[in-house]
Parts: sequence; C-alpha cells; structure tokens
Amino acid sequence: MTDTGSEAVAGGSGFGLLLRTLRRERRVSQLELSSSSGVSTRHLSFIETGRSRPSREMVALLAANLGLPRRERNTMLVAAGFAPEIDQWSWYLPEMAAAPEVTQRMLDKHMPFPAMVTDPTRSVVAKNAALAVFSDLVDPEVTLDPNVFRLTLHPNGLAPHLVNYGQVRRYLVDVLRHMALTAANPRLDALLAEVEGYPAPRGRRWGNEVEAATGAGTVGVTGMPSVPALLWRDGVVLGFFGVIATFCSVADTTVTPLNLETMYPADEKTERLLRRWYGDSECEP
Repeated sequence: MTDTGSEAVAGGSGFGLLLRTLRRERRVSQLELSSSSGVSTRHLSFIETGRSRPSREMVALLAANLGLPRRERNTMLVAAGFAPEIDQWSWYLPEMAAAPEVTQRMLDKHMPFPAMVTDPTRSVVAKNAALAVFSDLVDPEVTLDPNVFRLTLHPNGLAPHLVNYGQVRRYLVDVLRHMALTAANPRLDALLAEVEGYPAPRGRRWGNEVEAATGAGTVGVTGMPSVPALLWRDGVVLGFFGVIATFCSVADTTVTPLNLETMYPADEKTERLLRRWYGDSECEP
C-alpha cells in the first residue's frame, strides 16, 4: 500500500507516539501489526518515529487491525491531522433492536416528569410524554432537528418562555463550548457557531405577572445543585433542574455512550402541575 500522506494537514506530528502507545497497550509488536495489516515493519517504524506521515486510509487500516473502538479511531485521525469520523450511530441497527424499547421503558418510568435520551451532541433520540411541557412551546421547524441546545436557545424555541433566559444561555453555551473543544466532532463545532449566532428572543411570553408575584429581580430557585430552568407556561413559573446519566458500559464498544437526561420539579407547585397534566393526579392542585 502506498502512503502519500497527501490528505494530511498540519498537526499530525503526535500520531507516531500515539500509535506506539496504543500498540503497546494492546501488547502488539510492530511485526505482528505489520503481518495483520500488510504494512512493512520499516514503514511502521517510520510512522512511529515521525519520518513518514500516514494517509487517512493508513490510519483507518492500522486502527482496524488494532481493534480500536470509534472514539480511539477518531483520536488517531485527529492526531494525524484529519477530521474525525462522523458517528454512524448504532441505535437503529438490527443488533441494537432491543435498545429503543428498553430505554423507552426507563423514560416512561420517570413520568410524570420530563425525560429524554440524547446522543453525544445532545440531540434527542427518545423521550417520554412529559417532555411536551417543553416541546409544546417550540416552533415545529425547530423540532425537525431536535437538539437540547437548539431547542432551548433558538429564538423560536424555549428561549422566549424562559424567565431566566440569560442564566440558562450562559450555562448551555459554556457546556457546548467545552464539548466542542474536547470531543473533536465537527458537528459540535457547527452547532456552537449556530447557537452563538442566535439573536436574543424578541419580547417575553410573560408580562409583569412574574415581577408582581415574586418581586422584581427575585425570580429563581435557591439552593439548587445546578442551574435551574424557569419556564413561563400557562400563567405560572415552572421550575426544573436536570440530572444526566451516561450509558457508559455499552456492549458494543464502537457505540459512543448515550445520555439519559431527566428533569425534576424544583418546587411543589411545579410537581403538582406535572402530576395533574401528565398522569399521576394523587397530588391535587
């Protein structure tokens, strides 16, 4: 196999050290990797010492013969100066047929409180019925590509309905910026550019009722472990805080871990209304 390196860009100098480290972690010698991949030991030595730069095809070949999962393949690509692979998510493949059903049961058990499953870019792939407390307020065009950052901060999304929009925006943009810096995923880079370009929502969906009911500048939920979302809906302020759990021990190591995102009421009023609207009516208004 020829290795022109014609596709490589600046930044691939660390690839050789990474390849050697991954190979040794798996106790694979240069000779063994050479034999399984069909690449000469001389050429492998040149790659590991930085004397030769691998093509994208060479990176894929070596990663495959080392049996690397997708995350480590992407790390190798980035180290060699290439863009990472776009995740081909396995949720809908035949071998994952049971996953949506099992996960949906988990989501439904969280009723009457909102819950969803998101992928590594925090796009929504499954949800329960109570998530409608948010999604019913979002323009249908925004829900065509449902992503937590887009749904929350788009001017036609939840943004006009958030009492503490500024606080939520700062928090979510910081989270998205960190994800984009650490994940080497071009979709996150594009999403960050999109979200940072959103204009502030035009006007609020509430009048002076919030200030009149709570006192100006005092709207909020104190003592919470995370930034709450304060939602103006049906004439009341609903308070939520979120907890994210990760499906990390996946059987298929090529599958990037998914997130289970659950929302909880931040006060008794919100809990009472959710129980009334989404099924459990034991707590009367």
